[in-house]
Amino acid sequence: MIVEGNYDTAEEFAEMASKLRSANGGALNLDRFFSESNELFHFGGTTFALSNQWSKKYLPDLEKLVAKYPQAGISFARSSQEDL
Repeated sequence: MIVEGNYDTAEEFAEMASKLRSANGGALNLDRFFSESNELFHFGGTTFALSNQWSKKYLPDLEKLVAKYPQAGISFARSSQEDL
C-alpha cells in the first residue's frame, strides 16, 4: 500500500490509507498489510506498507529481499495449516 506523505504511526497511516480505494472502488483492507508503526517504511516522501498476502510462488522474491537488506531485520515464515 502506498500513501503519499511521511507517516510514522500506525494511526496516522490508517487515517490516510482509509481515503484510498482499490481498482474496483472499494476500501482497501488494512488487515492485509503490515501496517504497525514499526512495519511501515518510507522513501521519497511516501509511506509504504507491505502486503501480508504472499503465496509460495513469491518465496524466492522474499528471500532476495531479506538478503539484499539485512539491516532491515526482515524475516518471514511459512504459515502452518493450522493458521489457514
